[in-house]
Amino acid sequence: MRQWRVGSMSMGVLLISLGTILLTSLVKQTPVINHILNWWPIVLIILGVEIVVYLSLAKEAHPKIKYDILSIFLIIVIGIFSLVMYTVSSIGVIPKVTAAIASQNYTVVVPETKISVSPTVKKVEFDLPKASISFKKGEEDQIVIFARGQITAENMEKAEELADQGKVTANQVGDVLYVQFSDVPRAKDFSPGASDFNYTVFLPANKMVEMKRQHYYYSHYYYPIEIDCEAVSNNFIVDNYGKDYGRVKLRVNGQANLTITAVVNSQSSLAGNVDWSITTQHDTNKAVGNVIFGSGSHKVNIVNQGEVEVVYFD
Repeated sequence: MRQWRVGSMSMGVLLISLGTILLTSLVKQTPVINHILNWWPIVLIILGVEIVVYLSLAKEAHPKIKYDILSIFLIIVIGIFSLVMYTVSSIGVIPKVTAAIASQNYTVVVPETKISVSPTVKKVEFDLPKASISFKKGEEDQIVIFARGQITAENMEKAEELADQGKVTANQVGDVLYVQFSDVPRAKDFSPGASDFNYTVFLPANKMVEMKRQHYYYSHYYYPIEIDCEAVSNNFIVDNYGKDYGRVKLRVNGQANLTITAVVNSQSSLAGNVDWSITTQHDTNKAVGNVIFGSGSHKVNIVNQGEVEVVYFD
């Protein structure tokens, strides 16, 4: 007579259930993990029912549950599976894993932001975002900002909601206009967010410009800054000296009247197709590069922990 091994029937029912869940998920296009989360306690019920039935049908006066190595292994598998599902559901991992599995990469274009610039403004100061940013020549009385990026999210609607967090605000204090960027969340672990995000800023003419990036000490991303020489119609200050350093690139044409001074960690960080005049700061041992175009009337001063590249084209 064939021996009944407790755990075998439970494992069989479990395999049938998992197969049914997989088939249902494929037909209804729903995440598998949602069904597993909803139905995992039934594994314990099946195992308990099997033990009760075995004891009820046993002919011995004092029946004992018979185990062999395979039965014990099957019970351990079922127990571990149950404990794992309970743990991950209780600590809130399941929703994040479900969202990560269902997520896709979407290209999101953020509507333009227009900021009026009063004639009383002499300087515009930017608090740079944790994102790539480029500056171009714009209109005289306003700043126009475009943004686009790659957002990982469950659907396009949620991707747009994440991108909308990258808002731009402006406040004038005296003759200085302060422009601040709210950062779009970065995709990390199982959390949705931006894998890449870029801003394009069109600057007004004849305004001093200062740009700073806050120092984010625990970031591993690099955020480049690109400046077209046509956008430089007054003096520029670029302070990109922090943990989140990136390349500062200037594109210069034959009509430019610029004096560019860059303070970097070493001479190898001064790049491009121009002839840098290089000196060394005695107190910090940092390299100071200078290059002049035209009359050099507009000064661009850069402090950067990464590379400064100047590309000249006719």
